Amino acid sequence: MDRRTLLAAGLGGALLPRVAWGREHGIRYLPGDSEEFIGLWPGTPPGGEGIKLDLKVTDAVQPDGFHVRAVSQIQTPGFFVYRPVKPNGLGLLIIPGGGYASEGGDRGGREIAQYFASRGIISFVLRYRLPGEGWQNRETVPLQDAQRAMRLIRAGEYGVSRLGVIGFSAGGHVSTSLALRHAMPVYTRVSPADQLDARPVIAAHMYPVVTMGAGAHPGSLEKLLGPNPSPQAVDSW
Repeated sequence: MDRRTLLAAGLGGALLPRVAWGREHGIRYLPGDSEEFIGLWPGTPPGGEGIKLDLKVTDAVQPDGFHVRAVSQIQTPGFFVYRPVKPNGLGLLIIPGGGYASEGGDRGGREIAQYFASRGIISFVLRYRLPGEGWQNRETVPLQDAQRAMRLIRAGEYGVSRLGVIGFSAGGHVSTSLALRHAMPVYTRVSPADQLDARPVIAAHMYPVVTMGAGAHPGSLEKLLGPNPSPQAVDSW
């Protein structure tokens, strides 16, 4: 099966005009955002039956003029594409942090993508579902989205020969989980793209949440595993 077939099977409705599709699905753009947004799942994401979330974006402008957004209530996960003027064949999936309670839209997200795109690396900022917002199998939800994003990028026509990942804070927990558990079956295949490898060729974890045990960030722990996680869950994640 060639890449064109995989792309068509994997993206479905996301092949509609990017801005129109994104706005129809509750995607909000700010100046500087890429308006090329690819949804991860055809229809309802795994474990999302009965869930209806309205995207919440808290936007604060800092004294230095930078936007600092916190994004939550994510019904439609996907990734924003930042294309370089002179691509060099490298690709990078960028995973923002936010304690699994929200996701940073700028620092650890858009700004990082713009930086790497300026150096020839096509960049993809992941907007992943938050585990404490009602999804089934909450602890695997961010990993489901990260695996699916890697596979769709490899299925798509992005000219990527090598694909890595970088995550920040709780996003660093997602990037670490992806690096270690890229082949872990955490969702049922929904398209031929899911036959592809989700393994990053390189993984970077910036000030990451790397434990759920002693010394864990308490907010990330509760959001990922719930208020009373079992010792087995803590050890596993």
